[in-house]
Amino acid sequence: MTTGQRALCLIAGNVVLTFLLTLLARNLLINPELLAIEQAADQKDIARFEQSIDRYRSIIEGRIKRISSAVALFEGLDNEIHWQPLIQPLAEMGGYEELDYFILSNNAGTQSSIYPGELANNATLLPDDAIKTELLAHLIPRLEGVTNSTTSGLYLSRNDGPLIYAAGKSKWGTNELPTIYIAVRRVNDSLIKEFTERLGLEAELVPANILSKEIKEAQSELGQRTQRGVLYDIIYGDNAQAVLHLRFQTAPRGFDDKPLSPTVWVGILVAAGSWSLVFFYVYYRTVTPLRRITHTMQLIRQTNNFDRHLVYKNNDEFGKLVNECNELLKHISQHTGRLESYSYEDALTGLGNRRYFQEKLQYHYSIAKRQSLSVTAIVFDLDFFKQYNDNYGHDGGDAVLRQFAAILRKSFTRDLDIVARTGGEEFIVLVLDVNTSESLRLANRVIERLLNHQIPHIGNPVLGQVTVSAGVATARIEGELSLETLITNADAALYKAKQQGRNRACQH
Repeated sequence: MTTGQRALCLIAGNVVLTFLLTLLARNLLINPELLAIEQAADQKDIARFEQSIDRYRSIIEGRIKRISSAVALFEGLDNEIHWQPLIQPLAEMGGYEELDYFILSNNAGTQSSIYPGELANNATLLPDDAIKTELLAHLIPRLEGVTNSTTSGLYLSRNDGPLIYAAGKSKWGTNELPTIYIAVRRVNDSLIKEFTERLGLEAELVPANILSKEIKEAQSELGQRTQRGVLYDIIYGDNAQAVLHLRFQTAPRGFDDKPLSPTVWVGILVAAGSWSLVFFYVYYRTVTPLRRITHTMQLIRQTNNFDRHLVYKNNDEFGKLVNECNELLKHISQHTGRLESYSYEDALTGLGNRRYFQEKLQYHYSIAKRQSLSVTAIVFDLDFFKQYNDNYGHDGGDAVLRQFAAILRKSFTRDLDIVARTGGEEFIVLVLDVNTSESLRLANRVIERLLNHQIPHIGNPVLGQVTVSAGVATARIEGELSLETLITNADAALYKAKQQGRNRACQH
């Protein structure tokens, strides 16, 4: 057997062995890991949907709490003020928008009325007295013994199906006024569609018996994707009651999970035949260029110089491969530059991140010291931001951070201005050649622009809207003074602004 024949047999054997090892690696290593990733993503989607239900329930309960707060205010008014006619409109304000109906009742439930919400604005869509009686019987015990209390939950009504509700109880000086307020939203296909479209999911309600039947037929479990790409989930409500039975339609599986698919066998045969047919031609035609290209690739790997190109003069298949490799190297070079840029950018706001700020800090230090310029550090911190996240959710908090970042970007537009987000709700600005009074004016302008946005914030006792505090420090970089010391001074000024009541700027 000649050397060429031995090489041909060796290559053919290596091709077959490589495919067999790849097949084993796919089935024993890769696919189980991909399946675990797929299952984790499915569970995350289900959790996101359940969280959207909880957020909606909390929103309704928040409206009931505002009714209770208003009730407490009215109770303290002078007896000569005729505020009683405002009770029903007040309840309508809390229980109308995006709801099916609301109920007003006394403590015992013996005197109660039901009113339509925005989604049931005619008598045909209102529940009957049996549903009202059922809800009062369920909710009055949950409000028993506590005044000015609220509750909310998910409940499966025998007569009205799955419901999201919020209820509150108040105390009046007269027995003639309702003390219990209940707001109700039916969980139907329309509401499920509203949630899923917002989350980018595809889900629908199914009867409990249908869900059990389909899971059994698919030989699957809750939260486990079937062969048809379907997920099933049950959401429980009050007293661990199964309220919602859901069917999620997932995207097609992105990997081949069959142990021995025809594609694998075809790939083995085609690869072996192709290598056998083209071996001699490739051996004599490409050995020398391949060695040269290998050497070039080694240099690229060692130097990370992706701008370097491979050289191959023949316009054949291998030449096309070399051209594609050159395009890939060009692509890698471009994206390497982009990745370096992204490593300096805060993903949420688009401002510079802490790494960006630290590197720019040294550059500004050298400029300020060389030209004897003043340097101003302004540290901003959003007031009561944790409470904002607690009340409006982290999605709402992210929106506020982006709005504030836009204000900073609009307020500091000079080429040498540094604007960065250095923490959760903390931002820092570094500007050159600005005097003390102008520095304070710049900080106050940002505070005023944020106030003009009038972003509601019930957790902020200062103005009831989102505000920010700022610390300002200005100095010339001389002697032992460093920019780090300047930033420390700005932090101290920020602490002073917080102590003096927030929504202000203080100067060190």
